[in-house]
Amino acid sequence: TAFGLPLGRWLTSLTLLSEGLLLFIAAQTGFIDGPNVLSNMAVDSWLPHRFANLSHRLVRMNGILLMGVFSLVILLVFKGNVDALIVLYAINVYITFTLSQLSMCVHWWQARREQKDWKSRFFINGLGLSLTSIILVATVMAKFLEGGFVTIVLTGLLIVVCTRVKRHYKEVQTALKRLDDALTNLPLPDRDASEPALGPCDKAKPIAVVMVERYNGLGIHAIFSIKKLFADRFQDFLFVSIGRIDSSKFKGVEELQNLRNSTEENLRKYVALAHKMGYRADFRHVEGIDVISGMEELCGLVTGEFPDATFFSGKLIFAKETLFSGLLHNQT
Repeated sequence: TAFGLPLGRWLTSLTLLSEGLLLFIAAQTGFIDGPNVLSNMAVDSWLPHRFANLSHRLVRMNGILLMGVFSLVILLVFKGNVDALIVLYAINVYITFTLSQLSMCVHWWQARREQKDWKSRFFINGLGLSLTSIILVATVMAKFLEGGFVTIVLTGLLIVVCTRVKRHYKEVQTALKRLDDALTNLPLPDRDASEPALGPCDKAKPIAVVMVERYNGLGIHAIFSIKKLFADRFQDFLFVSIGRIDSSKFKGVEELQNLRNSTEENLRKYVALAHKMGYRADFRHVEGIDVISGMEELCGLVTGEFPDATFFSGKLIFAKETLFSGLLHNQT
């Protein structure tokens, strides 16, 4: 006995406390690393790009909300049945362990010519792969009718959804690339050296303010559309852009500087194109985590600088608008 209680009861209480703390830490890991994984997948177009956005507190808010909602849904669907939830948790944990060990084995095999001690590292990860695979298969077989089947179905559905999202983004990028190829290499003549150089925009004249993301066919098409719709009203073009700080850019001062340099480089290409077409042109840009609020702020500054400004922006229009395309595009 200890403090008047049997030793066995103390050991049981200690075991339950340890298990509770372990599950609490596991849940915290899900809410901390889950949104990070979602944001990385969004950057690679496996999930809607909005999951890569940062909130005003510099956290991946959309991922946190999704994790919280799905946790609540699963809790309600399983009616708080701990046995079923443990099976759901265990199978997916060992799926991630197995995939992680497999990826490390592939990495060491690919780096075998550069890494001298690759064999020992490959052996360690290979041993881990063997153990996690055995536990995964044994857990699925033993608990197949006790929640394992539901786990496999849910995980499979998630894979199908991610694959469909990736395919959609790839199809859109392929279509946009055709536009880029057609417009980014236009054979525009250089201006005659005898003509006066075109400087920045004239603040006393009407100016077309074009919102662009990067130098691509959509932005170039906007210039031609403005010329077609408004004839000779605009001889001045101002290109504005937001350097969006998302999870892929929020990794240090160097990445932020690279983002700033990349944004300026894209805008200078638009200015050079406008000069070739005989227009005065300039650019403005800021960096921020939210495109809408950043563009509102930037356009407010432009309005104060250029009294007679007309703003132009664009959006993707699909031949057949669906809920799926709406979820994946045009949030900005």
